[in-house]
Amino acid sequence: SASVIQVLHPGTYYAVGEAPDSGVPITIEGEDSGDEIPEGTATVTAEDYSFEAEGLKKGVNEVLFENAGEQPHHLLAFPLAEGKTIADVREFASGPSQGPPPVDEAAGAETAILEGGDSQLVQLELTKSGTYALLCFISDRATWPRG
Repeated sequence: SASVIQVLHPGTYYAVGEAPDSGVPITIEGEDSGDEIPEGTATVTAEDYSFEAEGLKKGVNEVLFENAGEQPHHLLAFPLAEGKTIADVREFASGPSQGPPPVDEAAGAETAILEGGDSQLVQLELTKSGTYALLCFISDRATWPRG
């Protein structure tokens, strides 16, 4: 389990699970509260095609996750597998993958998807020391699958 603090502005949101057609609409009515998200002990900022991270450490982190891009983003944080590098992760993600992933998928942490300009304070548990790959697999709107 984890906790998240996020300011929801008036509008309609959807809680979505893994099952098909699991979306449940949630409507926030009234005036914008003007509330602010508290600071975390670490920050991760997503922009379109990059991340900047500061203050992450092994253990439970209170991360201010900010989407400074125009596209929706989420954060997947995976420790590198023994002997692997960020270059190995880029190569693995760029084409047909062969062999095991260069990250420890079982030790990963993740956030929800945020629209551009949104932020949330989220608990991320980083179970290992070392280098992590920060990834996002959300397609931009121009290439988003249409149903």
